[in-house]
Amino acid sequence: MSESIARVRRQPELIQVNDRQLSTQGWISDLAERHLMAHLTGDRDECTIECMARTMFGRNIPRNREAVRRRIAGLHRKLLEAHKFLIIRYSERGQIIGCKFYSSEATEDERIVALTQIERMARRGDLSHERLEIARALLG
Repeated sequence: MSESIARVRRQPELIQVNDRQLSTQGWISDLAERHLMAHLTGDRDECTIECMARTMFGRNIPRNREAVRRRIAGLHRKLLEAHKFLIIRYSERGQIIGCKFYSSEATEDERIVALTQIERMARRGDLSHERLEIARALLG
């Protein structure tokens, strides 16, 4: 008699641990988007790389921060296809240090940063022509 064992695969999710969120399965773009939405609706609107590393990988260590930085560009492209614009903040040395959603209530400074980011991406060839047009349309 043969017995089969059915494996139940849990869906990736963000769980609440005390006052922060934690991914159950590491980096998943949909979970990163949900975490950024929580920042948008919460009291803070910018998510630092340290916060994203703690949320997605459980610890804020250099390796996890670099893993987040490597994945931000892909997340940005995915969000553009969903007609959402991600403002990425860079340090003086050019490292990504934070990100947040561009919203209709954005200040003039945020709008200038977003426009500068679009021009930088166009100059570097980071985005396709279609995605650049989507980004420009989102900023109005």
